[in-house]
Amino acid sequence: MSRASKIWLAAAGGVVIVAVAVVFAFGLTSAPEFPSLYDGGAPTVEGTVAYVDYDRDQCVIVMDVATGDTTEVLCDDWLWLEGWDDNGNLRVHADNGAEQALVVDPATGQVHDSGEVPGIPPNYEPSLRTSSRDGHATLTYDKDGAAVTLIDVEGPRQYSFWDYGLNADETYAWVRDSEDRLLVVAVDGSSGPWIVAEDVNEIAWK
Repeated sequence: MSRASKIWLAAAGGVVIVAVAVVFAFGLTSAPEFPSLYDGGAPTVEGTVAYVDYDRDQCVIVMDVATGDTTEVLCDDWLWLEGWDDNGNLRVHADNGAEQALVVDPATGQVHDSGEVPGIPPNYEPSLRTSSRDGHATLTYDKDGAAVTLIDVEGPRQYSFWDYGLNADETYAWVRDSEDRLLVVAVDGSSGPWIVAEDVNEIAWK
């Protein structure tokens, strides 16, 4: 082997050692990748989801999950979602100088102040639980004592799962990760996860 080849191999070996050391010391450097729900091959997931896009002037977005179509219904400062009411309207907590409990009709975009004291979002779905530790994130579904791990991924140390819930007929679970991506997965563990939307916060699914 020539001297140049030996030098090249030594340099390559050094790069590998450094890369391994970085991963060992700091964990993975990129978040897990997931396919889009709309790239083809994924099932049609029914439902309507609302979320706040903080990268878009704090706008409330309503999405038809089956098609991926979105509608911007409200933009303001200091918005978060309380959820859907029994009439299919979206309840939004606004605090732009004064706290308001707004009611938004997603079909017409009409907004009015309910005159009520803003409420507290409901607790997370009890049949789901998440775990996030040093970049190892899991989502588990346990309805009748038979727990199924739906998502089990590794990412950077700060990677984690945050809020989560179920769709209306409880066939799919959703979770928001620390990259502000909305993921959805079948509760029987047979398919998914897929990315439904990105740059999402304050999720309300119905």
